[in-house]
Amino acid sequence: MKRVLFWILFAAAYYLAAMYRSQPLMAFCLGMLLLAMASFVQSRLLRKGLSVTFPHRLQTVVLGDPQRFSVQIANACPFGAGHCSLTIRAAYAGQAGPGDTIRLKGIAEPGERQLYFSLSAPYCGLLLFRLDRLAVWDGLSLFCAKKALAAEAKAAVFPPWESLSITLPCPAEDANLSMPERAGTPLSEDHHEIRQLREYRMGDRNRFIHWNLSARTDRLWMKEFEEERDRSLVLLLVWKEEMLLLPQQSSFFRLLSALIHGLLQILPRLTVFWWEGEGDPLRDEAADEDGCRQLLVKLYRLAARENLPRYLPAPEERQDAFLLDTGLGLYWEDRLLHRFSPDGLEQEIREKRFLL
Repeated sequence: MKRVLFWILFAAAYYLAAMYRSQPLMAFCLGMLLLAMASFVQSRLLRKGLSVTFPHRLQTVVLGDPQRFSVQIANACPFGAGHCSLTIRAAYAGQAGPGDTIRLKGIAEPGERQLYFSLSAPYCGLLLFRLDRLAVWDGLSLFCAKKALAAEAKAAVFPPWESLSITLPCPAEDANLSMPERAGTPLSEDHHEIRQLREYRMGDRNRFIHWNLSARTDRLWMKEFEEERDRSLVLLLVWKEEMLLLPQQSSFFRLLSALIHGLLQILPRLTVFWWEGEGDPLRDEAADEDGCRQLLVKLYRLAARENLPRYLPAPEERQDAFLLDTGLGLYWEDRLLHRFSPDGLEQEIREKRFLL
């Protein structure tokens, strides 16, 4: 609009100057032309001197919570400020299609500044942001210069903190078997010596809090027992489909997170196995909230691939182990405990009780 008004004013002034032979109007028209040339040059210089990046290459987001993201703009052009417009593409890893388009507008002042945008992630998974295009205007918004961008950032969208209620059988005598390791139950404070004290982690049970020390230090401390550090339980993950749609993927990871949190309330750590091809399975361990999130990020990257491996563990591999498949089926050994529904998943996680 400013550009249209500028050239309408120039055309009117030039017409009147030519009609009435007015030197002041001719000088005015010449000044407008010089101003237009300066604006054209400024827009090109701004495009060359403007750089756009993501200050955080990986952020964490909780499913459904609005999150604010930022883009950093650095203007190295010494010739004043201008206006800029950014186009950002947001899509989940492995998602078909271009995804969502986010447009930001701001002032390209000399130095560095940040532009912010809010986004509520609808699914669990790895959300990718890519700077697609930058458009820069001069200070009068008469000319626009564009350039392509290549900066990228990621956001790991984690499920909300939920916990399945699970009661395990009595501990096996041998707690150090190879895969799958034997299931364990909470250790009794009366029969095992304390190995060490550690700070409270999300998911720890209140019965193991060292209340005296916590009261003296104003921080929660947990008792860790002699045999507790060596106990683990196995969780096997099975992909039933070659490709996971985003709603399926989100439901699977939400149920997996709730299962891990539920087991970590009665066990110090959990060993998770999955297969990415032929050969031995891959494994990881989760002992707290951070370990659970690191495991989820690994699985997010796996789910983003076009072809997911499908491997059904043999009966001997399932012994004393949980199995969770992408069809939301939860098994204990070969016994199906429950097949969750994607539509009622939140309610089922909250209400279901599993006594093995």
